[in-house]
Amino acid sequence: MRCRMSHLLPLFCAVLLAVLLPLHSANAQTDVIRGRVTDADGAPLAGVRVTATSIPGNVTRGTSTNGQGRFQIAFPGGPGDYIMGFAFFGYTFRQFEIKRLADEDVLIADARLAPMEIDSVLVIAPKQERVNRNAQQQPDLSGTERFVNAGNLPAELRGDIAAMAASLPGVLLLPGLDGDADGFSVLGLSGDQNNVTLNGLPSGTNTLPRDAAITSTLTTSPYDVARGGFSGANFNIRSRSGSNYRTRGMSLVTTTPQMQWTDAAARA
Repeated sequence: MRCRMSHLLPLFCAVLLAVLLPLHSANAQTDVIRGRVTDADGAPLAGVRVTATSIPGNVTRGTSTNGQGRFQIAFPGGPGDYIMGFAFFGYTFRQFEIKRLADEDVLIADARLAPMEIDSVLVIAPKQERVNRNAQQQPDLSGTERFVNAGNLPAELRGDIAAMAASLPGVLLLPGLDGDADGFSVLGLSGDQNNVTLNGLPSGTNTLPRDAAITSTLTTSPYDVARGGFSGANFNIRSRSGSNYRTRGMSLVTTTPQMQWTDAAARA
């Protein structure tokens, strides 16, 4: 019995060594990288993004520094050669290489970051002026809002919405038939595709008082999902806001029969 045990002991030791040696080598390949990141004055920097990229392999692991500026990155099966990167807002990005020279258990990668320097920029601004919100906008047929100036129309047409809209470039006047009100067309669409709004609310009016204290604009669009109710043009009427001052306007249009005449075709 003793002889048998003496023969089995070397075999048992060989098996035990075969199991323990890979475990020992696997543990020895785990690289731990530690360090502390500070600024130019030596104060710790918290929240610095730290990355370690293995050489070769190109495997990157990252972490962030704590309140004391310290960090730790573990690399299981690491090769012992890494490129360290340090990035923080307001500081210059820093990068360097660390390498295991012997059997170090921990690789130290301390870094000091310098503030980022920005070239001075000289800004020259013109004198600030008050914005004129009542200025007429430049004509644009692509669909933007255009101001309608009623002063460009004769006195008898200043309250006609169709005539006011037709005073803008790209808008065609559609005379009414059989006593119907006149209309207007944009983008080749029929007049019933248009929409008239008063202070943003839909309105079915066709005429306005000539002396009404209003401003009017015309918006053209083939189809605007943000502004429903029309696919041709939107004639928007805005009334002036109230104030403590009372204003009134009056106009008078007269005709003289003696100054009216017709040609032979009309008299026939």
